[in-house]
Amino acid sequence: MVNDMILLTNGDSWTQGDSPAQNINLKASKTLDWYDIPDLMGSSDMTTSHHGHVERYKFYESDVWPKVLGGKLKIETLNAGLGGNCNRSISERTINLVSDLINKGQTEIFCIIGWSSSQRVSVFELKENFDGKNKLNKIQYRPMMKNTREGISDIFYDNTNLYQVEHLHSIINLQNFLKINNVNYLMFNAFDKFELNAPTYLNKLIDLNYWIDGDMKKAHFKDYIINNNSITDWDTSDWFVTSHPTDKSHVEWGNYLYKYITNTNIII
Repeated sequence: MVNDMILLTNGDSWTQGDSPAQNINLKASKTLDWYDIPDLMGSSDMTTSHHGHVERYKFYESDVWPKVLGGKLKIETLNAGLGGNCNRSISERTINLVSDLINKGQTEIFCIIGWSSSQRVSVFELKENFDGKNKLNKIQYRPMMKNTREGISDIFYDNTNLYQVEHLHSIINLQNFLKINNVNYLMFNAFDKFELNAPTYLNKLIDLNYWIDGDMKKAHFKDYIINNNSITDWDTSDWFVTSHPTDKSHVEWGNYLYKYITNTNIII
């Protein structure tokens, strides 16, 4: 066990869990003293809500990789993954969480980030509130999926390089924040490969020493499971359901991360 250290994990549904790949238990509650789900907005105060109690713990009983890894490391673990999140949101929420922990006197933090698709972005629409007033409603939007949501699909177009560059900004922003605050970290791509054709020096600013296998182009989690289990149809297998990893995949990925971390002495 790494004494007094907190493992903070973040990502999208490939970190939080997803249904039906994971079983939802709307009556679940915190039962482990070392594993919890932080607040949606980036507070580690466990008395605040996370989409309400039901949403906060719905995958708590599932063996998602943060829970598997935290258990093997015997370390306090916060799973901040949130389904549908874009990389900018993942970066911002991680910064909020780390800042909150530091302000509370926590000095030993280890972050693991499972990045989402670079083609997933946040947009906003005006939506009528319960009191009849309009408010901005945040939507996680994926242009490549040709979303036909009225009033939104027309303002985006397929520009892979544009989204990849935006993804680089999210990575660099979080990377530099963690380094400035002396926070150790490890990053990987959950399911999308990074393919940048635009000429930019931004990709040269990524510190690959803090990436799984020293490579930011792989679809690390997805490819690892597929390649190590000779999966030919990844969406219809015991390892994946509706394009999401089952507990079986999460356990294997969590075990791999544990071996990777211990073999490379990332944390002592």
